[in-house]
Amino acid sequence: MTREVIELSGCRWQMERMRPGQGIKEGLHLLPAEYQGTHFSWNFATVPGDVYTDLWRANEIADPYFGRNMHRAKWVAEYEWWYCHRFAVTESMQGKKIVLQFEGVDYSCDVWLNGTHLGRHEGMFSAFEFDVSDVVSFEDWRGGANMLMIKLDPPPKNYRNCGGKKVNFSGDYFSGLVPFGIWRPVRVVASEQLKISSIRSDVRLENSNTALVDASYEVMNYSSEPKQVTLLSQLSGRNCQTETIHQQSVHQLAPGINTFSHTIKVEDAKLWWPWDMGQQHLYSLQVEVQIDDSPVDSCAEVIGLREVSMAFNPGYSREQAEFPWTFVINGKKHFLRSACWGGQPSFLYGQNSLSKYEDRLAMVKQANINNLRIFGWHPPEVPDFYRICDELGITVWTNFTLATQAYPKDPEFISGVLHECIETVKQRRNHPSQIFWMGGEEVFFSGAHEESGNKALMERIGEAVADQTNVPYGLASPLSSESAVNMGFKPNESIHANEHYYQGGAEFMEEYYPALDCAIIPELTAASAPSIPSLKKFIPEEELWPMGPSWAYHWADIDILKNLNFEVFNDYKMGSLEEFVDVARESKW
Repeated sequence: MTREVIELSGCRWQMERMRPGQGIKEGLHLLPAEYQGTHFSWNFATVPGDVYTDLWRANEIADPYFGRNMHRAKWVAEYEWWYCHRFAVTESMQGKKIVLQFEGVDYSCDVWLNGTHLGRHEGMFSAFEFDVSDVVSFEDWRGGANMLMIKLDPPPKNYRNCGGKKVNFSGDYFSGLVPFGIWRPVRVVASEQLKISSIRSDVRLENSNTALVDASYEVMNYSSEPKQVTLLSQLSGRNCQTETIHQQSVHQLAPGINTFSHTIKVEDAKLWWPWDMGQQHLYSLQVEVQIDDSPVDSCAEVIGLREVSMAFNPGYSREQAEFPWTFVINGKKHFLRSACWGGQPSFLYGQNSLSKYEDRLAMVKQANINNLRIFGWHPPEVPDFYRICDELGITVWTNFTLATQAYPKDPEFISGVLHECIETVKQRRNHPSQIFWMGGEEVFFSGAHEESGNKALMERIGEAVADQTNVPYGLASPLSSESAVNMGFKPNESIHANEHYYQGGAEFMEEYYPALDCAIIPELTAASAPSIPSLKKFIPEEELWPMGPSWAYHWADIDILKNLNFEVFNDYKMGSLEEFVDVARESKW
């Protein structure tokens, strides 16, 4: 009836390095699937993952996070890396539309299947796929008759050229490495000639008990002929008892992509709330395509009935702050007890796991935090992150990865950024936890930014986001830096409250923080040393105390930490590692 899926993720991949251009010259893209001993010397690899973690597991590099090992692994980014995987398909897929789907590759790649070049892709966040209906082999060979080859280009080195399309690797989170790899799952999907390609849901509240779900579906007609179809939609409680709502409509499906919309009225709506405001009720929105009463394809999304709007902060005139910064969920103000999400558990994607996300997000809620801001130095998170936040009732503010740069103005760059932003939104827009999108981070921060096209780019992104979701959008943070004010933004809009940290105690915290006067503080910085067990995971024993170079290598601002200790205790507290770490942690809270 519906689509068949073969997951290609797992540890049965292999990988090898080549000098740029050497792989094609060697004919790696033409290798057949039959066993010829070609890959005896290739490392085994895991997808999803990253190149560095695969090499670490193969003992070709040392743990990148330990000591100063990142610089020892910088050679990795000078090569192209070939990933291959052999697989079989089922006989039941014959005669169907078969596509090879990639959820995400960082950063650019070429793809071959059975020696046929399928295409090229650039951009970390957008999913892509290739039609392999005429390329896939149904031969019954041991281990599979299909050979998938992926050439990863050496990663870009100038973040300015790939901002918005790749995670920011140029700041104080990496010490020499540019991450890259097949970081999201890969699969083969077989469907009929009609396929539902996306579901969108926008929620409005008619009153406190009635919700309106504006649902729209993109349906692909792969054939060259129009088709008359019946769309059946169903909305039902996923973790709550509700009455199931059914709707049915008949449509003509032209060849190519077709979009259909309708509104579902939900009486006695079970609303989704942040955890400190109410319950996290979730619904399942399912849609099925039928021809002559026979199912052809189906798809489902988990959604929450919640409406997000913004209100102006009281006490500020429009001359002080022209944008609304108070979040309103289901008509009630949502006071953000927020924290900046420090990025994925590991920037080396191969070291992430579902359990790490579950543990960290559980700790977020235990810490009485009700909102997380993914700021522009970090990638928009994986689907499981937003799913867990949906279930826990933690709201999410997601920045796109445009940070601390003066970006190019050329149309090709802008087009690439807009594509990645749109795809980012489409993949995450149905999550009720996602309540705010933002264009950039610190892109109105310097004289170079004033001369750049950053402002126009942030506005273009906002227009693109508005076409894809009704969740609010903000241009960038902060908007009340000196340069931003020079560009016309208001003086009390938003600031980053981190001067106390960067000035190392030059201004007392009890004087600094109460003096802040702005509508919102997207970033508040506190400094402390990690616990000693944590330090031992990445600082060599001989460099722990007295402090060795690896402290600075991992961006420890020792003088700032010492000065902040002195501000509180009138003493630098350098008697021992235990003393320094304990007071550095205690004095910041």
